[in-house]
Amino acid sequence: MKNDTIYEKDNVISNFINKEKKELIDFLSGFEIIGLTIASIIGLSVSSLSKTFTDQIIMPIIQPLFSENWKTFTVNIGQSKLGVGLFLSDIIYLTVIIFSMFLLYSLFKTYLGSIIDNKNNSQKNYQMKIINELSHIRKELKKNKKH
Repeated sequence: MKNDTIYEKDNVISNFINKEKKELIDFLSGFEIIGLTIASIIGLSVSSLSKTFTDQIIMPIIQPLFSENWKTFTVNIGQSKLGVGLFLSDIIYLTVIIFSMFLLYSLFKTYLGSIIDNKNNSQKNYQMKIINELSHIRKELKKNKKH
């Protein structure tokens, strides 16, 4: 009797875990959280890469235009000091990210566009084949109906 009770409890727990696992998978796939997580991780990597590109490649080229370190470059307006160096760095950083995303979008659009066009063409060819077959069957049926 005690073994039956333990078995029933184990079965209840097992059923609960399986149900919750299914609901978790449905939740994750329904809201596309996994894809969003992957996109976020890729976005963080692109952000880090863009920041490094800006700080280590672009800004050393621009730095000779300033008499001091470009990040500490300031402009004095009256008694106010405006830290434009860091702001300029962030604008260039944003521009690099926008340009990188535009390039990626263009490449994917071109690549995916050709795949979609090929798929659509094959579907159109298949549809035309079906239409031709149905037309042929219709003609045969009309011919047989006359005889």
